[in-house]
Amino acid sequence: MPRGIRGGGGIFGVIVELTVKVYPLKELFTTLLIYESSDLQSAWTRYAEGYEKLVAEEPLPRALQLQPFGIELPGMGKVLAVGATWADADQEEGKKWFGKIAALGTCIMNNPEPKSVSAFAAFNETLIVYGSYGRGYSLNLNKYTTKTAEVLAKYTSLIPGGGIAISVHSLRAPAPSEDSVFGARVDHLMLELVAMTGVQDLELKGEEWARSLLHELRAADPENVLDSVYVSLVGEADSDNEKIYGSYYDKLVQLKKKYDPDNVFKYAVHDFEFESAL
Repeated sequence: MPRGIRGGGGIFGVIVELTVKVYPLKELFTTLLIYESSDLQSAWTRYAEGYEKLVAEEPLPRALQLQPFGIELPGMGKVLAVGATWADADQEEGKKWFGKIAALGTCIMNNPEPKSVSAFAAFNETLIVYGSYGRGYSLNLNKYTTKTAEVLAKYTSLIPGGGIAISVHSLRAPAPSEDSVFGARVDHLMLELVAMTGVQDLELKGEEWARSLLHELRAADPENVLDSVYVSLVGEADSDNEKIYGSYYDKLVQLKKKYDPDNVFKYAVHDFEFESAL
């Protein structure tokens, strides 16, 4: 059963307690890198090509996490930015790596600073708009490619406003596991389209923007798109569980039959009803 929970989430019931191993970390080292973005296609392409070259020559340290954004910032307009964190006590090494990432374009802002974990969480809290309209969208990609960069640049320039943004997360060096049904166990990028806004009049524009972006990515670079997606970031119409869980799908069906034969928790994960299987 633990195998099904790891990746299957709430389709079997409600998890009421977890035991999590934690490690001491007094503070994070963080920075926001902003690149000169008057030519967004150039900015995204330089970053994409430079990043892939860098990781091919020198694997990124586990302490380094990068989160590129296509975002609209007050007084700066629509830009390519990267939120970078370094989770290690050797902050001088972290500063060196921030510099390497800054060099992937014409960087106009790079202000590294230490932050406690609680202060970092509190800052992130200020970025959340409560009472928002719209939803998130997602797609998994193998890597940065020139075609992908061109589409991300185009849709950064087309951001409707209201806090809508592109965010890219990465999963690096995942360990193969037979104890999980999570399908995307390869290095990949998780594209998150934040189509939520506090401006109600922009809700429909945000949805159209996000769906058009996903359509163009699939059309422009189909070989770079993975079948799997993260179910917590997609809607019912976007999820195909046989593709999401891949070779683990049949095992998940067996577990579902055993632990929830009446399909009580069919709404816990989008479209996870297994009507034909049950």
